Amino acid sequence: MRTVSAFFVALTIAGPLFGVDRAFAQESGRLLIVMQLTDAKARATYPAVKKILTITAEAGAPVYRVETGRDGSIAISLPPGVYVVAPTDPVPFLDRRYTWSASAVVPAGGLVAIELNERNGQSTLIESSRRGPFVAAFAQYGAPQRSAGGMSILVPVGRTTVESGILGVRGIELQGSAGQGGWRVAAGAAAAALPFWWADVLVTATRTTAEPRGAQSQSTYVGVEAGLALILPLDEWLQLPFTAMFKPSFGFARQLDAPAEGKRTMFTWSTGAHILAFSF
Repeated sequence: MRTVSAFFVALTIAGPLFGVDRAFAQESGRLLIVMQLTDAKARATYPAVKKILTITAEAGAPVYRVETGRDGSIAISLPPGVYVVAPTDPVPFLDRRYTWSASAVVPAGGLVAIELNERNGQSTLIESSRRGPFVAAFAQYGAPQRSAGGMSILVPVGRTTVESGILGVRGIELQGSAGQGGWRVAAGAAAAALPFWWADVLVTATRTTAEPRGAQSQSTYVGVEAGLALILPLDEWLQLPFTAMFKPSFGFARQLDAPAEGKRTMFTWSTGAHILAFSF
């Protein structure tokens, strides 16, 4: 009888203690991570497959390492708490590298999901020792060519630079055009800070036809011309599949095929729209 009474007394005392232990023992929660990146121009979303992520508790608990699956997601059971999710290496996508540092609060017995995408990540341009050549087709109006169409090619010389999202290029520009008033070829030095501006200084050779502006017909002119283009990001503003620039140029040209007393120097100019073909 005394043994039974002692058992009930011990159970009465231990019961509340076990209850306290159960109160502190919290059920694990689940964290779902979805890593997907979207190409806005192609209107397609791609999962980041087999990417290693670290999950670190802010309270200083062990660091967990997980790998995304074929659909770019991973789910893991964790003790309740606040966690920081980050990839072990930047994730390349199109022409940029992405990284994240995302916080998630995992509730006891619950599920929380976070998405890592190109909108909530930090990104940098993928740098390259060389880029280009950069090509621009153009239509312009000026003198001695009244109206003309042509193409410019900027061939980088040396390394290009990338800083704060701006691609700096220096190189040689080759240009050719033909139209009402004659045909023209040019070559010289050029520099650009893409996607903002493009500047050049070119040596020009022009052969006029029947109706040039401000020049002798059927004559050859050699000169120097400088231009500065302001680039308009129409691909971002209007969702067009290209980028354009407005470019005025000014210079002088000297007539070659005329008697000494008949040679003349003329003022040359042009202005027009250039459609750029390059990739960042």
